[in-house]
Amino acid sequence: MTTQYQQVFRIAVSHSYFENGVCTGLNYVAAPECEKCMNRFGFKIRHWANGFELFVNTRQPLPQYLDYISECTGLTGFDFYILNASADFFSYTDLPVNWVGQLIYDSSTAVADSESGKIILKAAFADFTVNRALACIRISFKKMVPAAGENQCPQFSIQFTSRSTQWQYYVINKSSLDLENAVIVSKSAVTFQKQGKTTLPNGEEAVWFSSSEQLIPFSEKPKYKFDLVSSAGNDSTGTGKRSSGVRTIFKSLPNASPARMAVENNNGQSQAVSPMYIYV
Repeated sequence: MTTQYQQVFRIAVSHSYFENGVCTGLNYVAAPECEKCMNRFGFKIRHWANGFELFVNTRQPLPQYLDYISECTGLTGFDFYILNASADFFSYTDLPVNWVGQLIYDSSTAVADSESGKIILKAAFADFTVNRALACIRISFKKMVPAAGENQCPQFSIQFTSRSTQWQYYVINKSSLDLENAVIVSKSAVTFQKQGKTTLPNGEEAVWFSSSEQLIPFSEKPKYKFDLVSSAGNDSTGTGKRSSGVRTIFKSLPNASPARMAVENNNGQSQAVSPMYIYV
């Protein structure tokens, strides 16, 4: 039996959290009605590292074949679910804080990118979930016909962005060090403000520093190098400048982890923060 598969469409999923942009931790499955249709009419999914693509075994031109499928089944498009296998996805992804629901990607509202030639699928936020899926992708038959008629396979793109949080360092002084002139310095443009002393929930006293209005994105691999230093010549306002004769208190402070993200109330608004505790 001879086969003649032709590509129907391709979906690439990227995420700025990851070093190479390849969004790991997601699985892609066809919705039940879509899967039944695919099995009946000779469609096959091929998964790859950054998404999936759909092929169909037919010698007919794709527009006519899709019209035939629509007449036989009443379907007007393909539906797929994105299943999340990462426990921290909602932490490191830029989604509304405390939001619970499902992302909806519909090709009927997609926007073409003239530079890349890809069709960008934009997310809509639903306050419900189906099959506990992170997202539902709807690819309309009509959206595919123009490209197929030009012998071009539609290239769809879903782009996730890394969440940015306010970084907070709580320095717990166990060595009776003089932290009066302590500042956090780095070679980056990020600066930290010394907020003073505070009492932690466990009763310990800490000096804490905050990135304040500067929100820093999560990343799969550490991108920032911050040092806690002390010197009479330092500006304790947190300008991030290192003066001569500085004494390093803690070298290479940890970068924020999505697993330890928290949410605080900031003037009536929920804000994502990344508290980190440093013992010196």
